[in-house]
Amino acid sequence: PALYAGEELPAADKAKAAEALAALTGLPAQTWLDADLRISLSKFGELLLKDKGLQIGAYDGRYTLPLAASGGDPVADDPAMGQYTPSFVAGLNQYVEQDLKVKAPSTYQSIAFADVNSRWNWGAGPRNYAEDLATAMRRNPALGVFVGSGYYDLITTFGAAEAVARHSGLARDRLTMKVYPSGHMPYLGDDSARLLAADIRAFLADRSRP
Repeated sequence: PALYAGEELPAADKAKAAEALAALTGLPAQTWLDADLRISLSKFGELLLKDKGLQIGAYDGRYTLPLAASGGDPVADDPAMGQYTPSFVAGLNQYVEQDLKVKAPSTYQSIAFADVNSRWNWGAGPRNYAEDLATAMRRNPALGVFVGSGYYDLITTFGAAEAVARHSGLARDRLTMKVYPSGHMPYLGDDSARLLAADIRAFLADRSRP
């Protein structure tokens, strides 16, 4: 309601909302007031540990890098992606070239934002693809859906995923939603990976029953 009121929100109510947001996010109330109660996820990542000179990872808030000297690249300069992606690329290249003995004609890229993502045809206007999934579940009574999210993910937040699921007509009796102590990729970290693996196995076992 406070965000909806915008400039018509009384100063006392705005201050109260800022205090509530401060308690929930860790950012000072004055910071919320200065931003008119609206702070993007990327800005949150820059501001949360600004007093320590650190930026938190958008893909995994458990990772940090110095706030200064960032080049702004969404992969190379993200505190999370910039630290764990190189090991993924090196591991895959080693597996392909040394174990599989495959000589690829091109270099593997983990994410190609300029050449692939930015050129992708997303169709006309915004679309809720969960509604398409709901239609598929209606047409196929045997189709189940598993959604796994990470607490520390600022890209696809677990609260947003749950909100979409609750407003898309998905068959609730065939929908499984889990949240893990991880980031954008719930399989990062031994504890989270074990939980995710166990939940997926249980989900598949349940779906295989007649």
